[in-house]
Amino acid sequence: MTPGTRRRTLRFATRGSPLALKQAEIVRELVDRSLGGQVETELVIVKTAGDRTQNLPLHEVGGQGIFVKDVERAVLEGRADAAVHSAKDLPASAPVLPIVAVPPRGDPRDALVGCRLAELRPGAKVATGSVRRRAQLAWMRPGLTFVELRGNIGTRLSKLPTGGAVAVAAAALARLGLSDQAAEILSPLTMLPQVGQGTIAVCARPDDEDVASLLAAVDDAPSRRGLEAERAYLAAVGGGCELPVGAYCRVDEDGRITLDAMIASLDGHTIVRESMTGADPRMVGAALAKLVLDQSGARSLLEPFGAGAPIVSGIGVAALDTARFGARPLSGWRVVVTRSLAQASGLVELLRDAGAEPIEVPTIEIVDPADGGRALDTALARLDSFGWVAFASANAVERTFGRLTDARVLGGVKVAAVGRATAAALSVRGVKADLVPSVAVAEELVKAFGPADPPGTRVLLPQAAGARDALRDGLRALGYEVETVEAYRTTHPEPGEDTASLLESAHAITFSSSSTVEGFLGAYGRDLVPPVVASIGPVTTATARVHGLHVDVEASEASIEALVAGLAAHAAQRAKG
Repeated sequence: MTPGTRRRTLRFATRGSPLALKQAEIVRELVDRSLGGQVETELVIVKTAGDRTQNLPLHEVGGQGIFVKDVERAVLEGRADAAVHSAKDLPASAPVLPIVAVPPRGDPRDALVGCRLAELRPGAKVATGSVRRRAQLAWMRPGLTFVELRGNIGTRLSKLPTGGAVAVAAAALARLGLSDQAAEILSPLTMLPQVGQGTIAVCARPDDEDVASLLAAVDDAPSRRGLEAERAYLAAVGGGCELPVGAYCRVDEDGRITLDAMIASLDGHTIVRESMTGADPRMVGAALAKLVLDQSGARSLLEPFGAGAPIVSGIGVAALDTARFGARPLSGWRVVVTRSLAQASGLVELLRDAGAEPIEVPTIEIVDPADGGRALDTALARLDSFGWVAFASANAVERTFGRLTDARVLGGVKVAAVGRATAAALSVRGVKADLVPSVAVAEELVKAFGPADPPGTRVLLPQAAGARDALRDGLRALGYEVETVEAYRTTHPEPGEDTASLLESAHAITFSSSSTVEGFLGAYGRDLVPPVVASIGPVTTATARVHGLHVDVEASEASIEALVAGLAAHAAQRAKG
């Protein structure tokens, strides 16, 4: 620089929260280092509408864009030269100002402060303002309850529920020097982050080439490519913070990208997750959105639920045939749901959508194993000694992943699932089952395995206490060395005081496992079984028949969607006389 020449000043507009100021300081430091003192920098602090409206959930007051508009207005009005944003706050559509620089990405993951995921008991409170976090946490731990939470990081951490957790971005903790407060950092394989999470985006006026040229010095190509892919997915989906949408892009050394993305229902009952690899970030993002929306069936999650809306799982779609059975085929029916309270909501909603009045009579409860999970922890620490892990239920998946610190440890073993619902529970956690039989019973999974090759191949089988021995014994007969480990127990809650009168008025009852059959009969006896009995599959049917029950409906596959569809078909047949 020529002596006496006045240096250019770059003014960065930013929100005034501690995290926003820290991120703006990161950009200032990068500019100072990259440009060797060619420019001076200063901050222009802007109070946004989002900062002024802290008492409402973010998705109710304008979504991510509520933090962006006022900051960008400062640039458009000439009060600042560039705007510094958390990239995850940028709306799905293109921001008014183009992104001219993306510094190196921070930690993209989510963090739990308070308790680890596996330590959260049924009913524990998790504080978060993110519907994306709620949906994924509810999928993994259906018994959790959620508390709305907004404000800066300090405010959020001060509202930690007793025995619960606060869910925040790991990058936010790191940038504020609070990483030591994280009880657990959740792998993207377990919980997909928000689009752009951990990334800073710097925006400037499209006609200000000088500013764009200066800020190009702090642009990180891999971080930019990752952000472009994630935002292309978000734009094609049309979602934002008002919908549970997540994506995470990994960029190889050669520039190729792998994009993982998901869409969930607001309650977390349904999650669709897919992955795609390619060279062009925007093309991969758009193509993956099309795959998720159309081929995997998630488009219905973006529309208000109504008659005939598909119910989506991680590996397929099931829907009531409304043309055949009518829009509300179970209108007037009172149907008993015997699943545990923590797992009943999905079936309850499906029944309501079909016109039924659900009656919740939980006959089982899923609880920790007798040893608190120590045997499962020990087995998981020796995963590299197994050739396979076989899951006989979605409960086993949930309990096993609740003990894992990183799902990637499963990368060295093959994974088998007893059916589509169990495979879907794996899929949403980033694991694709290597083996899934067409019929969801243990005997069919044994057939799918075939003889051990080589003989003595070891199989880890996490299962319920007192589970059937069919899978263990069948695999051993084929030459496998099987180690079973108790992952959870089913217990039977005390009967409700007014339940008998409710059961007497019911038209049908649904059983989703042998345990629900045994729990119901143990609590209420055969005399209170409603006229129509619906079973989720052949094993449950066999248990019901052993106890003297006549089964009127057996689902075509072991899923709650097929269970409701079968009951609807039965109701339609009865209506015809």
